[in-house]
Amino acid sequence: MTDPVASQPVQRQPTEHGPTIHLPRPTIWPAVMAAGITMVMAGLITSLAFSVAGIVVFAIALAGWIRELRRG
Repeated sequence: MTDPVASQPVQRQPTEHGPTIHLPRPTIWPAVMAAGITMVMAGLITSLAFSVAGIVVFAIALAGWIRELRRG
C-alpha cells in the first residue's frame, strides 16, 4: 500500500491493543440443526413420522446452540 501524498510505502505496525473480533467457539449444533432440517424435508417425501422426528431434532439443536451462545 502506498501513501498518495508521500509516494512512499506505508508500513503498518501491529498494535498491541488494537480492535479484536470475538468469534464463538466451534460447536456441533449447526450440523445437528442441518440434520433436523434434512429429516423434515425427507419426511415430506416419505412419512409424517420422519418429519416430526426432524422437527424434534431441529428444536433440540436450536435450544442447544442458543444455550451455548449465551454461556460463551
